[in-house]
Amino acid sequence: MDEIFAIASSLWKRLLGVKVVYFLTACAITLIAITNLYDVLMIGENRALMVDTGMMLVTAAAMLTVISLAFDIPKELQSGVASVLLAKPLGRTHYLIGKLMGISWVGIFITGLISIGFLVIYSISHGTPGQELVKALVLICLSVIPMASVVLLFSSFLNEAVAATISTVAIWLGYSLFALKGFTLYDLSVFNMGAEAFYGYEISTFFVVKAAFSALLTAVSFLCLTSFIFNKRDL
Repeated sequence: MDEIFAIASSLWKRLLGVKVVYFLTACAITLIAITNLYDVLMIGENRALMVDTGMMLVTAAAMLTVISLAFDIPKELQSGVASVLLAKPLGRTHYLIGKLMGISWVGIFITGLISIGFLVIYSISHGTPGQELVKALVLICLSVIPMASVVLLFSSFLNEAVAATISTVAIWLGYSLFALKGFTLYDLSVFNMGAEAFYGYEISTFFVVKAAFSALLTAVSFLCLTSFIFNKRDL
């Protein structure tokens, strides 16, 4: 267990040690704040613009964060770093779990920062945000987990460019082609509740709990598949 946390902590420190991450986070929050300047242009509908922009930027931050894993694992495999790590008392499955945990922590942290900035700006501009808006943002943060598991799968046997491209397409498919009623494995549409948040439709706490369970189930399922493929590889 210590080895898993060591891998996760290493990825956490490496990604969050890059200053551009905080610069881009600040840019995202600034873009959300700028939507207040479009009150006249939007004919009083700048609140809708702010919510749409905020949701889109938080989702984009989640996607970009997890996609970074598509460059991390292949790079470690090619440079021999992964081979050195796996030569120690560290199983391949433990290595994958550590990577999944690490990128999930980073993704939830970054999306959480932008979400907090979004809620603060919303509160200043339009009053106290409703519970539905908060829950919708929580759902986006949770979407990091299944997205990360998909990127982990492709990055375990493909090179950086191919893994990143296919992962992006897979995430897009998760939001579009699997938009079915109810919960199915890898249905990212359940985490996209921006419209419900804006119009004030109820998002029950039970729905959020089910979405969290769906995220974990998807992550475990893809992790098992990734582990099977990764353990068959010659490093």
